[in-house]
Amino acid sequence: MVKKILGLIGHQVGYSLSPQMHNTAADLLGLPYFYTVFQVHPPENLRIALEGARALDIAGFNVTIPYKERVLKYLDSLSAEAAEVQAVNTILNRDGQLIGYNTDISGFAEPLLAHKNRLSGESVAIFGSGGATRAAIQALKQYFKPARICLVARNESRAHAIREDFRRRSKSVKISIHGIDDADLADILSECRLIVNATPVGTEQPTPAAKPATPETLLPPDSTIWSRDKIAYDLVYRPMQTPFLKAAADAGATTIGGLDMLLAQGAKAFELWTGKKMPIDQVRNVLLRDLSEPPQR
Repeated sequence: MVKKILGLIGHQVGYSLSPQMHNTAADLLGLPYFYTVFQVHPPENLRIALEGARALDIAGFNVTIPYKERVLKYLDSLSAEAAEVQAVNTILNRDGQLIGYNTDISGFAEPLLAHKNRLSGESVAIFGSGGATRAAIQALKQYFKPARICLVARNESRAHAIREDFRRRSKSVKISIHGIDDADLADILSECRLIVNATPVGTEQPTPAAKPATPETLLPPDSTIWSRDKIAYDLVYRPMQTPFLKAAADAGATTIGGLDMLLAQGAKAFELWTGKKMPIDQVRNVLLRDLSEPPQR
């Protein structure tokens, strides 16, 4: 049986669990799909890669760092949610038409739903200024109704662009911008019920260039902001216990790891491509075994 090809478009994504997740699901359901990784670099090659995918009739993609926003201009159409946040993490090839979706929004929200009452009307903070940050903001607005979202970013110009995009569409949530080195950052974070790491900081990458976490790269830099009433949510899933989550757990805070979001957004993408529901519990068990082993170098 000829298998339909799915894949992940990104840069330095050899560590990704997406191939394991989707191939396990397809095998369990007996579906003719094979998922692989497409390393696209430099960014100028993105258009060529997508044209090649169209010509080769590749069935669909996930999109990750650094292309979730850049990919928009090369697609034929966008779902309502992808258009709303101006970021795409899933592409469906429908008869040569590349359609962009954002399953990160519901994927981000799903692990937080059990804490919905703790977040309504509260301040929350997000570290990051990329496509995952856009999805997190939309999910928080759509599902949890916080009073304020504090964006903490090294690239403050990107953070300001995100805020302006959301302001143009809705003024329902106040978004403030803070630099990673701001003197009052610890005070700001102390007021936030939820703190999200939507950056790659803390990722254990199986590449020679991977750098270990240092005090300068830990998020947030001041561990004293954690307490039992807070929630820490790290979108990084390798390792499962990041420095960010460990600092929060040590202070008694609720912690949510990136594997939960990976599975939630992945299940939505899988259904878009195949029309079938992912057997999440079985897939989770396979991924947990994989994460318990050191990354291949």
